[in-house]
Amino acid sequence: MTKSPIIEYKQCKKATTHETKHTITITNISFEKAFSKLIFKLRPESDSGAICLEGTKMIVPPPTELKDPTQKEGSQQPECINGEYANYFLPKLQPGATIQLVMNTDKDVNVNIYVWSENPVRLVESSLLTWAAKNRFSVMIGLICVWAFLLIIYLILIHNNQYSNQKTEGKKG
Repeated sequence: MTKSPIIEYKQCKKATTHETKHTITITNISFEKAFSKLIFKLRPESDSGAICLEGTKMIVPPPTELKDPTQKEGSQQPECINGEYANYFLPKLQPGATIQLVMNTDKDVNVNIYVWSENPVRLVESSLLTWAAKNRFSVMIGLICVWAFLLIIYLILIHNNQYSNQKTEGKKG
């Protein structure tokens, strides 16, 4: 699964009386593939009548570069288009990197997420399976430790069983 071109997302929304803040955490869980020229689009549900408000932003970790020489100056910042949706452009998403997309709407509604990329990419919601893919080494070490523990318990039980059998045979003879 970690060799597949997969991007994981997790949605979180916080509503106040005047607006709802939607935070989408995006993680490249492929660990071997960087994605180039990603465009994310966040759009409120179409029949809700909600509009995108100012305050749209993208939060990236320090080594991530937002500048792309092929884009015109000033186009790196996310923007609300006619209040209908928010566009986010990311020149490159490195393996294991995490970013956050923030969008404000005037109503408490769900937001749909769309992604375009130069390379094929699959956008999947955060789940136990994506957690296992992101933490595969920890999962393997945990499984090895459980296996070793069970093996030790088994060996102790066999040793105790053989010892008790020898004691009962010694009393008979």
